Amino acid sequence: MIEVRELTLRRRKEVLLDGVSFKWKNGLVYGILGDADSGKDSLLRAMAGIFSPDGGQIKINGFDLEREPMQARACIGFLPKEAPLPAELTVAEHLHFVAEARGLSYERAVRSVNRALESVGLEEYRHALCASLSGYRAACAGLAQTLIGKQDILLLEEPTVGIDPTRASAFRALLAEIGEGRTLILSTSSVEEIRKLCDHVLLLSDGRVELDLPVEEIGSELGARFRAGRTEEERPHRQRRHETVLGRDGEYELIDTDDEKEGRA
Repeated sequence: MIEVRELTLRRRKEVLLDGVSFKWKNGLVYGILGDADSGKDSLLRAMAGIFSPDGGQIKINGFDLEREPMQARACIGFLPKEAPLPAELTVAEHLHFVAEARGLSYERAVRSVNRALESVGLEEYRHALCASLSGYRAACAGLAQTLIGKQDILLLEEPTVGIDPTRASAFRALLAEIGEGRTLILSTSSVEEIRKLCDHVLLLSDGRVELDLPVEEIGSELGARFRAGRTEEERPHRQRRHETVLGRDGEYELIDTDDEKEGRA
């Protein structure tokens, strides 16, 4: 169970999260949807224990993240956006280092690393240098590190960013497979990713919850609410404007309207 109550987060004078609350059961794939200014990544990092909130409460499997951080974090695997890999280590060496950092014995580490490599399809790349991996395989290696240990809740920050679009669908399929028997929570700006991968969606706008409901219930409401957003006049001058539109194939798509105006779309 993941429970967030009245979560607030500020950085300097900016409000990143403003009274965010939700309660999710385990065993599903959850998507936190929003544009770059929505607070989606800040929420994920607060749940991972990287950002300390200014108010509110986060409970992971019944453990209060502030009062019982070790127990709460032991339930979590976190993959930051475009996670850097140590260039000088092989994939297996990197995963063994992660296992050691998490306190696994040598025997448990060997078993956990082997399972993780098998789960993401990198067995034949165990001795490859991390620096030599393609974008897709680097993402798989990053995902493998979240599987070291017994974490049953995986937090994935925009997991398909940096992956060639031709491989993104394969990585989503891998995430769906990894998610069986686990809880996956991912942040994204892609409505398509939500519809294809997630069971439940949380729509954030300006750090506040706009929608919190099963994906099969979103219908056209998600597009309308996400499309409404803030107007261009309400945004700082140099911030880009994104909208969700209904494409020809019937899927909602996130577009950069600034790029369209400037002929770069």
